[in-house]
Amino acid sequence: MDEDLIYLLLIIFVFFGTMGFWIYRSRKRKITAILNISLFLIYSSYFYYNLLYNSDGGVALAWFIYWMLFILFHWFINLMGIYWSYKRD
Repeated sequence: MDEDLIYLLLIIFVFFGTMGFWIYRSRKRKITAILNISLFLIYSSYFYYNLLYNSDGGVALAWFIYWMLFILFHWFINLMGIYWSYKRD
């Protein structure tokens, strides 16, 4: 297993753990789950497609980094959702 794949799996594991906790804390669990999972699948499929088929000349690293940055940005939004769920209680 490549080192970059380990980084990606670690980020995805932390992201899904945080997302699961936010779904647990949310009042509208079903909407939160559907929205987060569908958004994750949309941008992940886009970046995965470009990583496989548009990666000529070393551009694969750029697609990989963009994918990781989008996951981290989505993770940060989930953290803010968890924070707001505690703030409202």
